This record gives sequence, C-alpha cells and structure tokens, in this order.
Amino acid sequence: MKKIILPGLVLYTLFSGLGLFLGARLSSPLLLPWSAGYLFLLVTVLYLSLFNKNSSLMFEFLILCIVGLNFLTQLTGGLGSSPFPALYFLIATAATFQPRLLAYALVVMILGIEGGNLIISQPDAVHRWQIYAVFAVSVSG
Repeated sequence: MKKIILPGLVLYTLFSGLGLFLGARLSSPLLLPWSAGYLFLLVTVLYLSLFNKNSSLMFEFLILCIVGLNFLTQLTGGLGSSPFPALYFLIATAATFQPRLLAYALVVMILGIEGGNLIISQPDAVHRWQIYAVFAVSVSG
C-alpha cells in the first residue's frame, strides 16, 4: 500500500495546480474519479497511520489536506473569493510540528499550487496577484 501513496500524492499535487475545478462547481466530469481517488488515498494514509506503529505519515496527511483544501477553494471561486484560504494558515501551523525542511516544503507546496491555479485561470488579473502576494507573505512568515 505504501507504494501507492507517493505516486498518488505527486499526481494529486500536480492536478491541484492545474486548476481543473476552477469555476466548474459540481458539474465537472472529472469530479467523481478525482474524488474517488482522493478518498482512497486519504483512507489509505489514515489506515497506515493508525495501524502501522513503525512510521508516521503526518507529512503525507498534510499534503492531502492541502490538496483537499485547494479542491474546496477551486469549487468556491478561487483564492480571492473563497472563504477557505484562511484554513491554509491552520495547515501551515500544523506543518511547524514537522522537521523544518518539511515545514518549508509544505508552505512552498501551498504557494506553488495556488500560484499555478492563478497562472492557469487568470494570469492577467492584477487584483488576484495582489491578493496572492499578501497571502504568500502572510503564510510564509
């Protein structure tokens, strides 16, 4: 099962940055397969975290939290119009309990995914980039 987790996390992180669900609401044909795969990864990570005493999968769980939160942000309108980006601060706070390099990697992942969504959806919207800049400074501080 552990062989599935890393490729799945990489795949879902890359798909999150593509902005597949921006403005689609619940009518996207990719919604059902994406949700099924995400739930499978989430249940697998939770199962291995609970019943495997040798290793902790907290980093992987935080990545799944970032991807899930990005999914909710995309469904509700993006970084500037959604109430969910404030929850990224909770994930960044939880990341501080990881080793320092992993915490930085999680913050860079948050900023990379949201930046990718912004580039794909509205690269010329200046007000969205200003919101993103303020968000980036505050979450990385």
